[in-house]
Parts: sequence; structure tokens; C-alpha cells
Amino acid sequence: MSEVTQINTTPIETHIIFRQEVAMDPRGGALPAAMLAIVLASSAARAASGYDVSDVWWNPAESGWGLELTQHRDTAYATLYVYDASGRPTWYASALTFQGLTPQTREVNFAGDLYESSGPSFAAIPFTPSSVVRRKVGTLQLRSPDLVRATITYTVDGVPVRKDIERLTLRIDDYAGDYAASFSVTSSRCTNPADDGTRLSQGTMQIAQSPGALSLTMTSDARTCTYAGPYQQNGRLGSVSSLYQCSTGETGALVFEEMNVQRFGVMGRLWGTDTRGCHLEGRFAATRP
Repeated sequence: MSEVTQINTTPIETHIIFRQEVAMDPRGGALPAAMLAIVLASSAARAASGYDVSDVWWNPAESGWGLELTQHRDTAYATLYVYDASGRPTWYASALTFQGLTPQTREVNFAGDLYESSGPSFAAIPFTPSSVVRRKVGTLQLRSPDLVRATITYTVDGVPVRKDIERLTLRIDDYAGDYAASFSVTSSRCTNPADDGTRLSQGTMQIAQSPGALSLTMTSDARTCTYAGPYQQNGRLGSVSSLYQCSTGETGALVFEEMNVQRFGVMGRLWGTDTRGCHLEGRFAATRP
């Protein structure tokens, strides 16, 4: 059972101060929901960029080349595998840093220098790192309006290239199961200003999945809400465009985005509207038993 006693939000982070009577599981530890509230409260402050571009990216109309991005905090290491003018396989690398959001368009923006490397044969024993030669060939910039699609612009020895890319989906993730979950949702621009504010909900969540569809049922504080709609996956990120209904009579439309599932749980963000005329925005985290 939890009670939110004070909420103070800023553009950089959200502080949630709450009292909680923590139930104990048979192993002597606190139930996961107790820790999820802390994760939700502090994740915005700890994430330097807040936008994760890690994935394999490609252009479906140009299968044969691609870009792989691995992001740690505000730096994304980019490996670009293409072909040179003679058709020989060539790869370039760049440590891209987060540049912020592009004014007006609000696109996520990463940029960095682009390098070509050469060195000993892959079969060399031992491999001698001191023999590796790195040469700067230009720059690489990535801009993404929605973290699903992006445009890369790069130069190699003065030759400019611009390509549209998107995340490559290898397999559809499996979200089905039972979870302990926390939702942090901010209501704004409500018809009744008294409904504005941030609500932290903790409880249990069941996810049912079928081909092309996903439903989430969240139960907390004697209230059950079901969110159901078509499911789409882009690379390692999933999304659900849902209509929802709660046992209290509340209904609305909610989009779950940037969903990512791991063996230990799932996280994502959400936005939408409800029958109170409120605009909703927030995030959620859930752990498997």
C-alpha cells in the first residue's frame, strides 16, 4: 500500500516522495513494486539523453548495407558497413554524442567524427593492436523524429551521403506474463484543472499477446484498467495503440511506446487522453516474479 505525499516536477527530473508499507516476499526481500517507484522517480535524472538509439538500422529498399548503434548514456558507438567504389566491403566507425533536440522539428540529434581503420589479418596470431591504423574520413550525423525512423548524413573523403533508415526487426518479442508494476502518469490541460497532477500507481500487471495485438491489465488500489490494441515492433522497441477502460468508469486512448522487454521485466513510456479531457504522459516499469 503506498501513498504519494508530495510531487515536484521539473524538466530535468521528477522527484516522488512517498510513504510505503513494504510487503515482504518469502525470501525476505521487498516486493519489486517498491523498487520500481524509485526507478521511475530517478530514471529521468540519470539518463543523459533520455533517447536510446541502440539497434541494427537499415533501409529496406537497399538491403545489403546497414548501421549498428550501441548506446551508453549520451554516447552511441556507430558501425557503418558499406562498400567502396570498387564494391569491396568497407566499414567505418564513429563515437556519436548526443547533441540535444533539433530546434523546431524536435528531432533527436547525434553527431561525431567518422573513422576508417586498417590492421592485421583477422587470422593473425597474435593480433597486434599497435599495428592498427585509424584515419578520420569525415563526420556522421543521425537525426530521428521518433526513435523508429532516422536520417543519417555522412562524408567520406569529401563525398557526401544522405540515407533514410529504420530499425531492423529480427524477431517479435514476447511480453506475455505476470508482472509487479509501477505507473507514473501526469495529467495536464484537464477540463477541470483540479484533475491536473501526477499519479503513481503500483500493483500487478498481466500482459496477453497474440499475433499483432497486445493487452495489458493493471490492478492497483482497488482499481483495474485494461489497455488493448494492435502491437507493432520496430527493432528492439515495441508499441501499442490502445483503447482502455477502468473499473471506475474511466476510459480513454493510450499509446505505449519505446517498450523494451528483458528476461527480468519491461519498461516503456506512454501518452494519450482520457474522458476527463486530460492529456496524459508518463512511463512504466514492471518486473517478472
